Amino acid sequence: MQALRTYLGQLKIGLIDIGALGGLEPRWRTINSNIRAFLFEPDERSYRELKSADYVEKIFPIGLGSKENNRTLNLCRKPGVSSLLIPRHTFLSKFANSKRFEIIGKEPVKLSTLDRCLMAREVECDFIKIDTQGTELDILKGGMALLDSPIIGLELEVEFIQLYEEQPLFGDVCSFLQSKGYEFFDFVNICRWERKKFTLFGQAVFGDGLFLRTPEAFKNILADLSTDAARSKAQKYIAIAALYGHIDLLPVCIKEFRQYLKVADLKAAENLHTALLRRRSITSFILRITNRILRPLGVRTIVLKYT
Repeated sequence: MQALRTYLGQLKIGLIDIGALGGLEPRWRTINSNIRAFLFEPDERSYRELKSADYVEKIFPIGLGSKENNRTLNLCRKPGVSSLLIPRHTFLSKFANSKRFEIIGKEPVKLSTLDRCLMAREVECDFIKIDTQGTELDILKGGMALLDSPIIGLELEVEFIQLYEEQPLFGDVCSFLQSKGYEFFDFVNICRWERKKFTLFGQAVFGDGLFLRTPEAFKNILADLSTDAARSKAQKYIAIAALYGHIDLLPVCIKEFRQYLKVADLKAAENLHTALLRRRSITSFILRITNRILRPLGVRTIVLKYT
């Protein structure tokens, strides 16, 4: 996304990536030169692959929770579904390839909290991404001070039905984050499982949810920051809204953040908005044509994610 990279220039977004298996998500890779990432990955099989990435500021090879204690990491046949929780096989066994959730080993893990790992370091964090197979809410509860800091938003994996025993669901996460000032904005994707295979259809099982502070609420937070810090945070909010395709927020940000941005910043934001609108018009045209072709077949144009 050249327009966004041009807008960002030398600006660096502080990304907290918890459950960093496989590195950055594709959308974040498009601006990896503008990222300072703090990664958390307790599974040694995944940790080794992350060390050499240019965008990595620090890797924490530890687990996170609501408090410091010792737990056991259940190592599943597929590393990406390993969890501190026990897979719920009564549900999983109804679907294809449930063997990937089989526990093939256990590993003791010392848990810390987000606040202990990051707040004392005084690192500048802007956005949080968590994908930890069912423990996302518990991790957030260990980051209460961090969530009260000028964090712009979060992307979390959220489940609509329990894949693991005693796993909080989407509604639980929404209620908690709303109490901390973050609104649910969008599903980045939704994963649907059919009983015998994985396709675009089937039962909606989990997805990735985007939660943001509204521009109006974030404006009040900027008022408590230094001039330079407020300007930087305002620019980053605009960049993150653009990265997630919420172009409608850009004019609102320009209006709400005007007093914290320089004339050149406002012009750059307006140029970014124009470029993204042009790109969206092309994408909308392609989707309309695709829908016309696929609608008679009963196919919906949705994003598929398979774990």
